[in-house]
Amino acid sequence: MVALAAAVVLPPLLGWVLAAAAPEASGLRELLDAVGFAAVYLVVLWLAVGPRRLAATEILVWGSRYATAGYAATTGIRDPTDAVAAGAWLRAYPPTADEDPERRYWRAHAHLVAGDVPGARSVLSTLTDVPEYGYAVASLEAQLALAEGGAPDLEKVAAAADAWTEPLGRAVAMANLGALRGQRAFVCGEDDVAAVLSVRRGVGGRAARFFLIRAWLPIIGITLSAMLIGRLVGTA
Repeated sequence: MVALAAAVVLPPLLGWVLAAAAPEASGLRELLDAVGFAAVYLVVLWLAVGPRRLAATEILVWGSRYATAGYAATTGIRDPTDAVAAGAWLRAYPPTADEDPERRYWRAHAHLVAGDVPGARSVLSTLTDVPEYGYAVASLEAQLALAEGGAPDLEKVAAAADAWTEPLGRAVAMANLGALRGQRAFVCGEDDVAAVLSVRRGVGGRAARFFLIRAWLPIIGITLSAMLIGRLVGTA
């Protein structure tokens, strides 16, 4: 909060100081005013959404990127919610006897997206004896339970996530666990934001850094560019 407040106060304050001390430095003063405007915009957004919900959104978006990328790499489908595309892919690429575990996992996921829960369970059952897919199986089983309106075994998912030794993989697993907890809490009328934030320590600062680089800094850049272009057009 202190950093955000400083981002709001310092740029326009420096602009005012420049205006008093060096009236000829109008270009730099306008730039600092633009920075101040962008910072105010971000703080207003932060306050409107709420720090808790914004942090939860960062975790959800960051974690979902990896599943979306894995699904797309196997199926070629960019929209992970496209049921029609999932069904078309399943018909175009039937299973083979020597299909590798990664492709089988995403095949099960495609069945879920297509609305075929029994088909997803059937494919997923072929992965239960593959040790390195323990978390993936537990997570997808929980999603299938939610799709059926049942109670997901999130304790099993949490145990599988805790057993992950690779740091990034564990962080992604924790983010996806947060998504499952949030979904269950939402369905049960509980605090879904708190459910997602329960994995915040396991995710670390990865989600916040991702949003800073991919969202907040580009927003500042676009805002500054728009204001400077407006100035140039206005003075042309």
